[in-house]
Amino acid sequence: MVEKRGVENSVGRSKIFVGLLLGIFLFSLVFAAIVVSLEGGVYIDAEDTEFTINFTINNTFVSDLENITQVNITMSNNFSFHNFSNYSDANQGVTFSNATGTTNITLVWYNATDTLVSNNSNMSFWFNVTVDVPGVYNLSIVTLNQTGGEETQLNISFEVNDTTAPHEVNSTATTGGPGMVAFGNYSGNSTFNFSVLDQGIRSMLFTNVTFANSTQNGTTNFSSNRADKLYWNGTIETTQYAEGVYNITIWADDNKNSVNNSKHFGNITFDNTAPSEVNVTTTPVAITNGNFSASTLIVNVSVLDALLPGGDVNFTFLNSTGGANGTNLGTKSGEYWWAAINTSVYPDGIYTISIEANDSAGNVNGTTQNFTNVRIDNAAPSVAFACTPTTVNKGSVVTCTCSPADSESGVNISATSFTANPSTATTGDISTTCTYADLAGNIKSLSVTYTVRSGGGGSGGGGGGGASFSYSNTFADDDGELSGKGVLARSLKVKERVRVKVNSNTHHVGIREISATSATIEIASDPVQIEMDVGDDAKVDLDENGFYDIYVKLNSITNLKADITIEGISEEVVAEEGEEAPTVETSGEIVGPEEEEGGLGMTFWIVLVIVIIAVIAVIAVIIRAKRR
Repeated sequence: MVEKRGVENSVGRSKIFVGLLLGIFLFSLVFAAIVVSLEGGVYIDAEDTEFTINFTINNTFVSDLENITQVNITMSNNFSFHNFSNYSDANQGVTFSNATGTTNITLVWYNATDTLVSNNSNMSFWFNVTVDVPGVYNLSIVTLNQTGGEETQLNISFEVNDTTAPHEVNSTATTGGPGMVAFGNYSGNSTFNFSVLDQGIRSMLFTNVTFANSTQNGTTNFSSNRADKLYWNGTIETTQYAEGVYNITIWADDNKNSVNNSKHFGNITFDNTAPSEVNVTTTPVAITNGNFSASTLIVNVSVLDALLPGGDVNFTFLNSTGGANGTNLGTKSGEYWWAAINTSVYPDGIYTISIEANDSAGNVNGTTQNFTNVRIDNAAPSVAFACTPTTVNKGSVVTCTCSPADSESGVNISATSFTANPSTATTGDISTTCTYADLAGNIKSLSVTYTVRSGGGGSGGGGGGGASFSYSNTFADDDGELSGKGVLARSLKVKERVRVKVNSNTHHVGIREISATSATIEIASDPVQIEMDVGDDAKVDLDENGFYDIYVKLNSITNLKADITIEGISEEVVAEEGEEAPTVETSGEIVGPEEEEGGLGMTFWIVLVIVIIAVIAVIAVIIRAKRR
């Protein structure tokens, strides 16, 4: 019995020992781990400073399958990795690589044939970096086992201290102007924008306003609604300061109380008083109630301002309804301002010229200087100018009348000039001129022509059993070549004609006779008379050079007035074979020419010869009677 108990006790102790070993093994499986720990702190004292990141990997696993074969480090590319600064106390055969992407840097330790950190061991790894931009950054450490499985991952936050003050402060444009500038002029509540450049986060922007004598006068804090605090804006209430010249310093602070005060704006003027007075100085003519034509109107003014004599002067044209038709910016010359206003760009009518001055700080003079009832008249007067009769004998009287009219500024009666009874001492086509003007200074002239024939007794005369023909009115359209006038449309009564110029020579188109349906139209100098029904036309070669020069058409007849069109042409004359080229081509009927207007007819000469023969016969009879 004693021996049996001894055996049983031995077997029991063996079971206990095996159970203990199994428990230890199971405990190691349950509580084994891979622990990554960072040596040192997670605070980097200063930007732009090289420092070492050191970490340890402790592998407490017992299985070879849990051996660590690869370690990956991922960090922001704001970190600058120092080449060849990577070390580890891992086994030989370790491969290291680093790669920089668009946002991150990746460092890799790898051993394909052995392990980096085997089970039940620990290894240290370290490398050097520099961070250019202060802030808080995340660094990730990942371990992989020999099967490629991820064993553990550690995310570490680093704070990089900002030790550099904001290095640049710039004034940026505002909605209403260019921003703050040296020698600038400001009034009222002036808003300014600034940009602040700093590697870290900006926390404050403020200004110090001092008089030019360096006396401190005030401080304005600026604000930013951006997360990066790049742009700041604030309003300086210039009305809180006495008017004068100031210096403004811009202070920028980051979140580590590093202050930059390098931005300085000198000789800035605060001016809240508008120009006190605008005075009109010498001008060439009175402007109020004045009349002006298509010319340049010169206006001179002086502006009184106690602090800032600069700024602008605007000359604004207001029409009769108060609407602005245009604004002219004045030009400064010494102490005065002047504007040269081109009145031709404004429609005819009555205007008010409003003169408004502002200083260089933008203060506007509230009391404007106005010129009222200013009339712009760019059109010359119209005129009725005629001489009668249009054809006279040498030595007869011609009477001319000239009556200009102007609906805008009115006629300058003293400027109307013409000869009421021009000379008839010389035969031929005589031209006489009427010159006229309106009160705005628009000047124009018109010439008409009358014809003086040899012979006496005025425009009368006869022959062939009837009185000679003469025109009662001539309309002048010979101020340029007919070919350059396009189509002339005229409405003429009997004994009225139009004077035109063809190839530098004067010609006439007139109405000799008219009925309800037809008219006899004369085309002269070498006259041809054509009877036309409504719708008929004619082409005439005036200088017999083989080309038709003038085209005339009878369009209609209304109240015994012929509506005709006249046009300058250049159309080659086509002659039938073996025939002489015609000088007239017409759908009407050629009925003339007759004797020249105002001349003596054939009947007159026949009667004159008969009278002379009769006188000679009477004289012969008397002589014979005396001899007896």
